[in-house]
Amino acid sequence: MPTARRCFELGKALRRAIESYPEPLRIAIVATGGLSHQVHGERAGFNNPAWDQTFLDLIEHDPERLADLTQAELVELGGAEGAEVIMWLVMRGALSASVRKVHQSYYLPSMTGIATAIYENRSHPPVAGEVERHLHQSQLQLQGAERLAGTYPYTLARSVKALRINRFCMP
Repeated sequence: MPTARRCFELGKALRRAIESYPEPLRIAIVATGGLSHQVHGERAGFNNPAWDQTFLDLIEHDPERLADLTQAELVELGGAEGAEVIMWLVMRGALSASVRKVHQSYYLPSMTGIATAIYENRSHPPVAGEVERHLHQSQLQLQGAERLAGTYPYTLARSVKALRINRFCMP
């Protein structure tokens, strides 16, 4: 089971990959996962709207605190299925520390707290060496893959080629 910290760090890696792209991009990152809810056991029907609001505040202002919560703590606060919020941490890790909340809504219709939140990233351009270090680390991770017959590292050039093939095959 992935930890909250691991999901947050995965988001940070996604951010570094996006920032290392050689051309300007407009990116939307979407996260999904119900807020507090539990659908089985003696706690079936459990919701915690106070935790949902705290979660929404922390995901905006202090995601590092959320990333340090254990699965057991997330289950205690938000129910067994409420631990799905770790998927929000991938999205938040892909954003800079500073975000501006553009929209937020919350609704508890029956079994799960439902929220929509839109954040605008307030990042600064990468500083000297960041992009180069990320590209170097990516290349290190791929070293040796070329020795495996029938294995092709997924590169930008391969992606563009596949996109052209897909467009041709699917009118």
